[in-house]
Amino acid sequence: CCHLFCLECIEGTLDVKVKERPRGAVTCPYYKCSQLVTEEELTRIGVKRDLLVQWRRAIAREILSSTDRVVHCKALRCNAVLRLGPDSITSSLCCQECGYEFCCDCDYPAPHAPASCEMMAKWRENQGIVEGSGDDDA
Repeated sequence: CCHLFCLECIEGTLDVKVKERPRGAVTCPYYKCSQLVTEEELTRIGVKRDLLVQWRRAIAREILSSTDRVVHCKALRCNAVLRLGPDSITSSLCCQECGYEFCCDCDYPAPHAPASCEMMAKWRENQGIVEGSGDDDA
């Protein structure tokens, strides 16, 4: 595509893509340019190796999150891949590597049964306040 960018701009673009959870390959950062940029090209122009490793992990997580029965640990510093058993009826998981517990259906950072994911979303939306019925008054 012949668009030129400084190394700092390329790394900044890649860093943002890693944080946004990537949805595919790296493309040229020029507005509306869809030219793919290969990992070899990124290495050749001097993109830091640790940033490329983060990119690969982010892509792997994205692929895994689109696959049924396999999820990645939701802990920030863990890269473990967890496989749900074929007969698993629960959505609560505990990572065998870091011990982090979460619901793999809604990403709530703890088991929340018997409350449904929808109930937890409402509870979070209301900042932890649940309205009771008139029967709750003493």
